[in-house]
Amino acid sequence: METGISKREFARREGCSPPLVRRAIKQGKLAELPDGTMDPALVGTPWRAGNRDGNREKRGSRADPDEGQVSFFDAQRRKEVALARLRELELAQKDGQLLDADDVRAEVGRIARQERDALSNWPARVAPLIAAELGVEQVRLTVILEKHVRDFLAERSEAVLRIP
Repeated sequence: METGISKREFARREGCSPPLVRRAIKQGKLAELPDGTMDPALVGTPWRAGNRDGNREKRGSRADPDEGQVSFFDAQRRKEVALARLRELELAQKDGQLLDADDVRAEVGRIARQERDALSNWPARVAPLIAAELGVEQVRLTVILEKHVRDFLAERSEAVLRIP
């Protein structure tokens, strides 16, 4: 039969600290042998059960699935995953694979204005040529083409504004 073991050895076997063992003795949760050693048979007994659960709840290291809480380790894992994704995005941006959304919007707007201006000027350029081919009045044809181009541009701008 094994004799008593030191408080330090008892704590090591229990997976706790020696001060926790001394505190449990003072609180009456554990009893030491008359020679000041610990009974090895007490290793693995539920003397720490209330202590263990209470401390974890206070620290928030254990999640209660019914309450929807996340354990410390899950939160840490999620943080690391998010940081890894952020690093990937930063690398892709540095490599030129990603563009700034504001820059893209500005460039698309510039191109759209250029196309609108070109289309608005088109009737004045082609009306004399079309009028000569058809043998119609140039001014009247220019006015009619400009009206249809303006209507077309108005329809297109409304369609663009409806895009979510």
